[in-house]
Amino acid sequence: MMGGGFGGGGGMMGGGLNRGAGPGALSNVADVDGAVYDPRIARRALAYLQPHRGGVAIALLMTVAQAALTTLGPYLTKIAIDNHVAVGDIAGMTVFLGLTLLAYFGAFLTNWVQMQVMTRVGQQLLEKMRGDMFRHLQKLPLTYFDGIPSGVVVSRVINDVQTVNDLLANGIIQALSDMLILAFTVVIMVALAPKLALVTFAVMPLMVIAVWIFTEKAKVAYRRSRVTVATLTGEFAESFAGVRVVQAFAREASSQEQVDQ
Repeated sequence: MMGGGFGGGGGMMGGGLNRGAGPGALSNVADVDGAVYDPRIARRALAYLQPHRGGVAIALLMTVAQAALTTLGPYLTKIAIDNHVAVGDIAGMTVFLGLTLLAYFGAFLTNWVQMQVMTRVGQQLLEKMRGDMFRHLQKLPLTYFDGIPSGVVVSRVINDVQTVNDLLANGIIQALSDMLILAFTVVIMVALAPKLALVTFAVMPLMVIAVWIFTEKAKVAYRRSRVTVATLTGEFAESFAGVRVVQAFAREASSQEQVDQ
């Protein structure tokens, strides 16, 4: 469905019930080694969020509030320690302790609302995408199914749709939340201690390099995992569908060996 290695396939009994026999069969599938990011596919995926603009807007608002409140907690703690604990002001310390607890509770509450909204949106997205996928498959010619491993088809309908749904319903919101928390933290650090903040930021080039290296390795590992999942999905689907044939020809051991591999 999407570039970046979503899909896979597998066969049963060497020339088995369907074409394809494990990861090697995936070399003929166009989108296994496609681009990690395809703007055209991204636009099509984001289009599924259009009917849920209200829910997404609420989730975004809750995300901004949650990021602000999460960052506010440590700042209130800093004020309480510097201005009240250090001078033994119990009353002032109690007030800021209450404010800090309210900030963290507000962060928890806004995060809970955001999760509830996006969970509902995610389930509706999942239903819509899988329905559209199934209807599209019904319109494809027989030559499509003859020339592509069955594991690819099964994995696209089940695994790939779930992956896209996770990205739309959770990944984007979570990434936005992390970026907002980082931005708020940077603003507070620069406002409180500019020189100390610059010293802290000196390690950022090393962090960027480390993240880039990790990302490149993660891409390879992720694609390998998607191929493995798709292969197993295809093996199980074909094995269950053809269990009578397997038993009739006494090929249980051979089928089990392919799954183990």
